[in-house]
Amino acid sequence: MTTDVSFVSLVTIADGLQDTAGWQGMTAYERTKRLLEALMRAGIQSPSWTGIRDVIGKGSSGDINRAKRDFLKEHASSLRKMHGAIKGIPEELAQSMMSVWTTAIDHAHKEFTEQVSAWEMVIEQTETGLAEAEQARDDAQARVKELEREMAGVHEANISLRTLAESERASREQAERMFETTLEELKASNAHVQNELGDALTRFEGLERRSLMEIDHARQETREAKDRYASDQAKEHGRHAVEMQRARTQIIEQRTRLTELGSLVTESQNKAIALEAETEALRKQVVTAQQTIQSLIAAKGDNR
Repeated sequence: MTTDVSFVSLVTIADGLQDTAGWQGMTAYERTKRLLEALMRAGIQSPSWTGIRDVIGKGSSGDINRAKRDFLKEHASSLRKMHGAIKGIPEELAQSMMSVWTTAIDHAHKEFTEQVSAWEMVIEQTETGLAEAEQARDDAQARVKELEREMAGVHEANISLRTLAESERASREQAERMFETTLEELKASNAHVQNELGDALTRFEGLERRSLMEIDHARQETREAKDRYASDQAKEHGRHAVEMQRARTQIIEQRTRLTELGSLVTESQNKAIALEAETEALRKQVVTAQQTIQSLIAAKGDNR
């Protein structure tokens, strides 16, 4: 990494001036003179008045330029005084003093350059850490977006499952209503069959009693008329035989009707059992859908 030494030096000097006692209460004129003094010690060329304002934090062009002129005048005066003082000193001593002064300035400049190198290293490490932090931030933002997409997918799945559950519940309720309606119809049909069966049994019993009574009556008449109607006995017996056959036929028909009614009742009962099994299967499907919804809701809470 390449860093402008003058810029780093200005930043370093500005940071140092912030710690100067009374800095916050100084005017732009006073701050400018303090900055120029620090720059002169560091051997750094003074920037423009706008550069100085950026370092000290305030000041107009008039105040800053006036401070620069006054500082130069004061510095020139100090040099003249120093030169006059050196004239009164022996040549050997003056050369020694100037040598010490030059050596001190070189040493200070060397230490400052080393410090600048250290600051450059710190700045480079800081910029590296900043780049890593920015990369970590970008990675975190990408992960947040990914999680948001996952949450959106879970939300859509939750909506779909809710819709499915509502559909299953509606189907279950419809099936229950159909089952109840069918059950009521079967009950009504069974009651009707039972009524018809009772009526048929009643008719059969009445027919049987009537047939028995007729048989008894015919036998009685046959016995009474046996002697008087011997010639008609065969004829009368044949007539009664026909009646008996008709009665037997009616009895067989009634029994067949009863058998058919019993089959109808059995079929209705089997249909009711099948409807109960289908309703139970629908209920199990609804329970499974509800458990799936609860699992997805719990998984969504864990992701948060």
